[in-house]
Amino acid sequence: AGSRSRLFFEFVRALKEKKPKYFIWENVKGALSSNKGWDFATVLDSFSEAGYSLWWQVLDATWFGIPQHRERVFIVGASGDEPPIKVFFEPKNGRQAPNIQRLSAVIQSKSQIARVYDSSGIAPTLHRHTGGWQVTKIAVPVLTPDRMVKRQNGRRFKEDGEPFFTITATDRHGIFNGFSIRYITPLEAERLMGLPDNWTKYGINDKGEVVELSDSARYNLVGNAVVPQIVKYILEKSL
Repeated sequence: AGSRSRLFFEFVRALKEKKPKYFIWENVKGALSSNKGWDFATVLDSFSEAGYSLWWQVLDATWFGIPQHRERVFIVGASGDEPPIKVFFEPKNGRQAPNIQRLSAVIQSKSQIARVYDSSGIAPTLHRHTGGWQVTKIAVPVLTPDRMVKRQNGRRFKEDGEPFFTITATDRHGIFNGFSIRYITPLEAERLMGLPDNWTKYGINDKGEVVELSDSARYNLVGNAVVPQIVKYILEKSL
């Protein structure tokens, strides 16, 4: 009923005009229950009416080795009557892939004091700094550090070693190191999404000039992105 919904029907129009052999559609898991499920029924009917057979499933980024709990519904459509190759699966070993990265793997710094290590790791050489001796830091994801009442799935802090909260364009995220909370950097956000380093660092302004983007703009881009490792997997299984 709104402008964001009209964008979906523009997508359907593009499918009808260009008739690609395959397409991938991604959205938040809430798309399944929106309007008591009738909105998702409209999505499926629209794609079918455009001439596509469909597979769909909710996929979590942790199943693909990404250290972020990010559930999204993916639809794969193939033109014609034959359904696409079965690209979806049930995750092995419970909910997350066995090769999932530790959160500590994405938090790096040239300065030993600024680095964050997981609680089972070995501390670096102790260094003196204001406030006492440097000790091993615990990397605990924190949701919206400056809003004490903010929650995601009823939680504000994760346990050490758990996948990160879902990165969105509206929430802000931080790291608790055992002593204080800091915001994650745009580079860390990119790595938590599986994007290449500095993928969102530059953009093009209204004059066509390449400019460096603000941290806020980069957080929004990352929050609205799709995990590329999931798309790569789907394409490899579909084509």
